[in-house]
Amino acid sequence: MSILLVAYSARFLAESAISGGFQVRAADYFGDRDLRERVESASVLRDLGEAFSPAALLAVAERLGGEALVYAGGLENHPSLVARLSRRRELLGNPPEVLVAVRDWKRLGEVLRKADLPAPEMRFPGEEGRAESGGRWLVKPRRGAAGAGIHFWRGEVLPRGNVLQEFLPGLSGSFTFLADGRRAVPVGCTEQLIGRKEFGGKPFAWCGNVAPLAFAPGGEAARTETLLRRMAEVLAEMFSLRGLNTVDFVLAGKRGERLPVPVEIYPRPSASLEVLAMLL
Repeated sequence: MSILLVAYSARFLAESAISGGFQVRAADYFGDRDLRERVESASVLRDLGEAFSPAALLAVAERLGGEALVYAGGLENHPSLVARLSRRRELLGNPPEVLVAVRDWKRLGEVLRKADLPAPEMRFPGEEGRAESGGRWLVKPRRGAAGAGIHFWRGEVLPRGNVLQEFLPGLSGSFTFLADGRRAVPVGCTEQLIGRKEFGGKPFAWCGNVAPLAFAPGGEAARTETLLRRMAEVLAEMFSLRGLNTVDFVLAGKRGERLPVPVEIYPRPSASLEVLAMLL
């Protein structure tokens, strides 16, 4: 089977697919030299000389063949692009309707709370008055990735396309799992490096992943793993998730102990796989 990989950066996915014996074509923004040397590829920056956009990525992707489609970073925010790319290909991952459903924070919060799982407090446009007293809040784009566009709320009216999420100080992590539409199997857990100035990162920007995660002494590791496994099972069943998915979370004080509170759901392969691949 030949696979078309489409992502903001497709290098690692291409290397992984090649090692699995697949024929690979790749469309992304950067067009890294080491990607070009290994597979047939097309790049928004290299071939079009344009800034990143869904339309530009579609334009370079349509230059390539491929019997199946795998997409990654950023495309979960563009379900119509996924629909277009998968029109004549087998989709290996979540279809557009699942992307829309699982990234709806109102529905997601209801699902998590009904299952008695940790969930962050959220406020939506028109609900700013319910966030004025107590705690700190983050303004987050509804369609975001890698921490882009996140900042502390200062009491302003929410811009269109944004939500408020409670700020949770604590250790940031990523939990990756495989799903088949009903069941979930854990792949691994890593620590996220967020907003690190030594890496040139802006506040809340993703700067990389490391393993293992630094749990507190005692039973925190086992308790966190149990909750994350349960979370993956609930999400897989309720949203019919398929393929690789990741829950970004913060180990934060909830119910008198540190619990993994999800702050983002990525229904596609994530960058933490590069670290996990070295541990498997």
